[in-house]
Amino acid sequence: MSKILTNCLIASQKPGQVLNIASNLAIVRYASTGTPKSAQAQAKVSSEKKPTEKPVESPSFAMNLFRGQMRLEEIFPYPSSLNEEQRDILQSLVDPTAKFFEEKNDSLKNDKLETVPDDIMQGLKELGAFGLQTPVEHNGLGLNNTQYARLVEIVGSHDLGIGIVLGAHQSIGFKGILL
Repeated sequence: MSKILTNCLIASQKPGQVLNIASNLAIVRYASTGTPKSAQAQAKVSSEKKPTEKPVESPSFAMNLFRGQMRLEEIFPYPSSLNEEQRDILQSLVDPTAKFFEEKNDSLKNDKLETVPDDIMQGLKELGAFGLQTPVEHNGLGLNNTQYARLVEIVGSHDLGIGIVLGAHQSIGFKGILL
């Protein structure tokens, strides 16, 4: 019955009129139960019945976002998965890689030629870019996924075509050969 009354209220709404849901719900409640209750009276009764509950504390960043709280200590600083030696190795590769792409590589030229010039490929070889994740015992750099991702971030920010070339050397068939 209240669905019919609600539909009638919406249908009786005049163009441009804002539908006041709280007062209309009180009308629907009165029509369906015979007991008039205003929205204010309902709110007062419901607040009197419920004791104030303290929200459960949680260290979850996402859960606290829904509560309107930002606990940044849960996400910053981001935990490092690298030990001191791995950080040093990575840092020794980041600067030369960035310098190579800033000074020697021309991504627009590579796109126009639709190929990567031989001197750029040779420079990448000298940097060890084709063996980033290849184990050291196979003459590679032996980087883990975090180190690899950081270097690929640099490559991708300068030339996506070369990023694809290097990615292919690290994935297609490579893992199967190592197994």
